[in-house]
Amino acid sequence: MHNAVLRDEQSGETLQLWAVVSESPRFPNTVTSEPIDVGSSGGRLDARVLGDNLHHEPMVLDVVVDLTGDPGGSEGSVGGRGYEIEQYNKLVAFSNRNTTFTYVSYLFVNQSALSDEVQPGLNFEFLAMTNFKPIKGGRRPTNIIGARLQLQSVVITSGGVPITDPDSAYSYGDQALRNATDLAQFFAWQTGAFIGGMIGSIFGPIGTLIGAAIGAVVGYAVGSLFTATGSVPRQTFTTEIDGVPFDFELRSNAENGFVTFSMAYEGISLVRERKICYAEDLLSGVVHPSVRGLHIAALDPSRQEISVTTENLGRTVQLIVFQEP
Repeated sequence: MHNAVLRDEQSGETLQLWAVVSESPRFPNTVTSEPIDVGSSGGRLDARVLGDNLHHEPMVLDVVVDLTGDPGGSEGSVGGRGYEIEQYNKLVAFSNRNTTFTYVSYLFVNQSALSDEVQPGLNFEFLAMTNFKPIKGGRRPTNIIGARLQLQSVVITSGGVPITDPDSAYSYGDQALRNATDLAQFFAWQTGAFIGGMIGSIFGPIGTLIGAAIGAVVGYAVGSLFTATGSVPRQTFTTEIDGVPFDFELRSNAENGFVTFSMAYEGISLVRERKICYAEDLLSGVVHPSVRGLHIAALDPSRQEISVTTENLGRTVQLIVFQEP
């Protein structure tokens, strides 16, 4: 029964905390001892005048937790024996990331995340981890590691206006199709020969014939999607294709070495976390009219790569957009 969740706001990766002992949020503010002069504001007490005398310090959250495995759980399962080591290692990784976190507390609402009727957790967003201190000793059993987490709020602004949504803070915004001119020259012919060559290099002559058949339908490359070099843990961006804006999300699974692809149109999910495989049409099976005639495939124009990894996507391998003629 976990009673708190720590979420990396950049990657979306989460860590369930199963034995939170205490949580102590503090909202420290400093008030000057000087009289407040309203003469400069026409005799009115407004927010600007108060702001000169009220100093809002960052919110601080202290959490005391026992990283624990459940003796009744099977080894390797969530909460099972050895899970406390997984939690410790993940917290070490979290503490060394340049990111912000959301801390979701079920302790404040007196609920367990797995209760029959779960109330929404209390969210503390845009937190930077300032300290993680593991503690071992005392009377803790062998499968428990004590820990103290300290987090501090971060204010993120754009043009002086605070951003309140973590998804917006880590979005790359509007991104145009890339390399459209170069790709048009590179794929001056019908793309069947290219795709067939790539598939054929993996599956032999039969793959070449299959690839040629695919290419006869695919048409011509019109550009490649924006991809941050090296596939950062999570990327969201909006790209206009043939006058139609689409929302994209790429998410890396570093542990297993692959990247997932999501695509939406006007809030409608067209593709949801589909694993990106080399030379595979990511829009295969999508029948929504907004993508009629479109195909997106991960390919290396230099013909050196035959697979997609978290490191080569955005470097050598590109997400190339094809338009049927």
